[in-house]
Amino acid sequence: MLFGTALCTVVSLSTPATAHAQAWNWQGGARATLEHNSNQALTVANSPALLTARLTATGRAGRQAPIGRSEGEAELVFDASRQAGRGDGSVLGRVTLNHQIEALRDSGSARIGHRRNRPIENARTASEAAFGTGEQDVTELALSWSHAFSERLSAELDTGRSRTRVSAPSAGQGYALANGSAGLRFRFSEITTLTGSLGRTRQRLDGNGLLIDIDTLRLGGSMTASETLSFRLDAAHSATTQVFTLRALVCPLPASFCQGGLVPFVLAEQVARSRRSQTQYNVSGQWRWSETSTFAARASRALTAGVQGVSLEDIHGLDVAHDAGPDTSVSLAWQQSRSTLAGQPGASAGRLQSLALVANHRLGERLSLLGQLQHRRYSRGTLDTGASGTVLSISLQYLGATVPLPH
Repeated sequence: MLFGTALCTVVSLSTPATAHAQAWNWQGGARATLEHNSNQALTVANSPALLTARLTATGRAGRQAPIGRSEGEAELVFDASRQAGRGDGSVLGRVTLNHQIEALRDSGSARIGHRRNRPIENARTASEAAFGTGEQDVTELALSWSHAFSERLSAELDTGRSRTRVSAPSAGQGYALANGSAGLRFRFSEITTLTGSLGRTRQRLDGNGLLIDIDTLRLGGSMTASETLSFRLDAAHSATTQVFTLRALVCPLPASFCQGGLVPFVLAEQVARSRRSQTQYNVSGQWRWSETSTFAARASRALTAGVQGVSLEDIHGLDVAHDAGPDTSVSLAWQQSRSTLAGQPGASAGRLQSLALVANHRLGERLSLLGQLQHRRYSRGTLDTGASGTVLSISLQYLGATVPLPH
């Protein structure tokens, strides 16, 4: 029912028909997955293996207008799992609506979406693994605009808001997030582009009312050295301000009056601030050493908002992809992530390492077979020896043809 409602909503958002506007088109798909996870929670005391059968239904509707394009996507995920002789089920999914406008010198987009997922299932960073096995509901709104002053110079504005609610047993709390940035992009040459931006991100946690502001100045550039080699480098300086409330029981009179029981203690609150400067960076490169093989490397340090507040995340990764034939591709990816709560130098650092082998074979024009073997190891702190888990999955995916919708 939710899937059908989402698709009807997508169709109802069409812009007024014009003589040159195209009709709405539609593309559907489905994926059936069987997955074995030896330790889903990534706990030291290994939990029993989890066997999951998953059915994913997807749909996309789009319409091209004279000055833009409207799109809508919906996905529903039905899970049936069994662990230690007990069965369970869940329904997850997402709905996204997007509209893009293109003019001679200006372009813009508006996107609104809602999703319900289980972050630990596809955790790529230590902060995501720290979330636990709970689920989260995220509602997002994003707006962007770009203006080209010339063929080389353009300005960009971005703003967004999101609301995240979590369910047990997640290790954290819900939060609201707002962000905005303004930047310039300069095409220095045919192979080199330079960028610069100023931005602010604000996070407010639900439980303790903690307010976090991150002001960031970012400079970066990208270069395509040749048809087979490209690089990108971004560096940023951020100032993080945390506003929190200290609560304590105090005696309004000399302490002896309260200690003797003559006067009750009262709860006093005081607003406190802390400020910390940090450096962020993102370095990546890609090398296509043959017509069928690609190698990529990346390293980054970034401040990310999550259910425990703002984390400083260090990520290093290597990727190798190879086309074994016209219908078969294989990739191998290694990544290491280290996460520490920002503004808390003494906080323990979580670490997540993962190694994933993915194979994709096209069985027909619209039918594909996918297999994945992934090993993950996660430690929650310095004294934690770490826990590991292996995920083996096989999927059969069908992607339907794009067809026009009836008027």
